[in-house]
Amino acid sequence: MLQFGHAETARVSKQKHLALTEQLEQYRLALEEVAHHNDYADDEGSINLPADAGLREHVLQCADALATPDLKYIFVIGIGGSNLGTKAVYDALGGSFDTIAPHRPQLIFLDTIAPQQLTLLKELVASRIRGPEEFVCVIISKSGSTAESIFNAELLLTSVRERFGKAGNARVVAITDDGSALAQHADGLNIRTLFIPEKVGGRFSVLSAVGLLPLALAGVSIEELHKGALDMRNACLADSDENAARAGAVALFANYLEGVAVHDMFLFDPRLHSLGLWYRQLLGESVGKEKNREGKVVHTGILPTVSIGSTDLHSVGQLYLGGPKSLFTTFVEVLDAGVPDLSMPHERFFPHLVPMLDGTSADAVSGAIVEGTKIAYHKAELPFAEVALDAVSPYTLGAFMQMHMMQVMYVAVLMFVNAFDQPNVEAYKTETKRILESGA
Repeated sequence: MLQFGHAETARVSKQKHLALTEQLEQYRLALEEVAHHNDYADDEGSINLPADAGLREHVLQCADALATPDLKYIFVIGIGGSNLGTKAVYDALGGSFDTIAPHRPQLIFLDTIAPQQLTLLKELVASRIRGPEEFVCVIISKSGSTAESIFNAELLLTSVRERFGKAGNARVVAITDDGSALAQHADGLNIRTLFIPEKVGGRFSVLSAVGLLPLALAGVSIEELHKGALDMRNACLADSDENAARAGAVALFANYLEGVAVHDMFLFDPRLHSLGLWYRQLLGESVGKEKNREGKVVHTGILPTVSIGSTDLHSVGQLYLGGPKSLFTTFVEVLDAGVPDLSMPHERFFPHLVPMLDGTSADAVSGAIVEGTKIAYHKAELPFAEVALDAVSPYTLGAFMQMHMMQVMYVAVLMFVNAFDQPNVEAYKTETKRILESGA
């Protein structure tokens, strides 16, 4: 599955680790109770998604109804938690190489409003889609009132209607809250609708229909995704050293108490870049708060950043190693790339350049860079944790994502903030609405 390490590198004393672990015991027991109820009545109900066989069956039935031999494009319209998790899994499993080895069917993500992308999209619908059976459009918005998503949906669906008339409606799915404005309009247009449990927020929703339907349509095993998440969930409910979510939360918070307020996820595999972006939202929205649980203004948070190895060793490595000691890092590596190792050619073009590469392989060079980076961080007295995935698969990705979703729940308890709200996000939405309504 995956391995998590921190004891020798996080720079947290055993005494501090035990004290913070004890602070989390009541919450761990509460999570056990949530899992025992196996429903979505609590804010933490998302931990029950991977155990929901009925959800999987319903999503697979919908995917089967939409899948065709000619399916080419799956348009995913959503922003933030409505698309980041899906994109993380898709890109990790090969979507990041679409320009070299295009997936069929291919997921195309529409999040923010980008005129250039929308223009190309309209051209794609007009010239490269021959019939409704070649596409599916998935519109995701819990409230049904997300301006970016509705704007993008209107433009795409107008293009579809111009080509195929009402026949295109059968190729559209809305994923939203039960009773939302989007659900009501979708029902009036005979558009399929899947629902998100009310208390499952966007950043915790990848294991719901939000992520499951697009991924199932793209050929990803959502059964394995859920299995990895469920196995990890159970491990992260236990009062043991195998509880990686709790251990990671303790390491992160202990360093936060020492003024280390930046968490960098350093991913040594470019396929995982979008996974880092997913985690950035997860941590940022969950612990970055103006007020604590008692309503006291605290302006607290941990800044999440994303780095890719070894690229960013040559861009921000100097800052990380030589700059302020305000950085906690989680190094993420993949033990099995899933393809044969590539050896340095015996007949080299540049035999006298970097002679130490003679007789090496891609795995050996990559491994040396990862280990060299960890040693450099250790010598610089920079705290870090390590996550090693056995391979990149639906199972390991489900486990990774579940571990980190539970990690931020534990961190939020230690920081005494609500992990499940994001009231300040409404500030830009309110001003945007005011501007649009005034015509300014």
